[in-house]
Amino acid sequence: MTTSVQNRLAEVAPFVAACLDGDWTVNPDQARSRYAEPSVVLHDTRGLTILLNIDPYGRQDKISAVGVLPTTPDEVLDDEVYSADLPSGEIGMTVKKLDRPRQIAQEITRRLLPTLTAAHQEWLEQVAAARAKEGHRQRAGRVLAALPGVSEPRRNKSPHAPTNSLLLRWEGASRTPDAERHRHVTPAATVTVTATSALETVELNLTHLSVEAARAAILAAMNASSRPQD
Repeated sequence: MTTSVQNRLAEVAPFVAACLDGDWTVNPDQARSRYAEPSVVLHDTRGLTILLNIDPYGRQDKISAVGVLPTTPDEVLDDEVYSADLPSGEIGMTVKKLDRPRQIAQEITRRLLPTLTAAHQEWLEQVAAARAKEGHRQRAGRVLAALPGVSEPRRNKSPHAPTNSLLLRWEGASRTPDAERHRHVTPAATVTVTATSALETVELNLTHLSVEAARAAILAAMNASSRPQD
């Protein structure tokens, strides 16, 4: 890749942006920090992003225009947004089009933007669904954490746990069910919280409870589940 060709792309990029539908801006500094090769990034107010660079490996230098989806927001779990599976589009053009930025914009509009726009819309829907799921999980975690002695909810890292579930714990007073052997046990509960975008599900694992305490917990859960939902 020659520096002069790359510089020419940077000079032409604002004219390409001006010829695209919408309100596009050029941000070359972000490209240098985020991508391995020197590139020019075009953004528009809808959140669409296009990466422009020069292919240094072909028999002839070519302009590459690549659709780029946003990074997953920090408050959204990565494995609930499948951006890697969304085709965001990539096209190539001869560097001769650097003399005709309007044609570059036309190629982007015709060949790239429909694919990128569809992928971006799907990404937005996935992010919204992931936020809704996390909202329901966190709400359920807060309700359970308000019980006396229950720990704050944390992400369940167990490989056997449901994806993105929350974990809470409770321990009661130590008991001695076998006085002759002086064996002590501690009543405990482990709560796993999962959620879809509209429904929370709680799995309760009770250990070392007395029969009476376990019976009371099971009856309480059964009675609560049989009540009409709001």
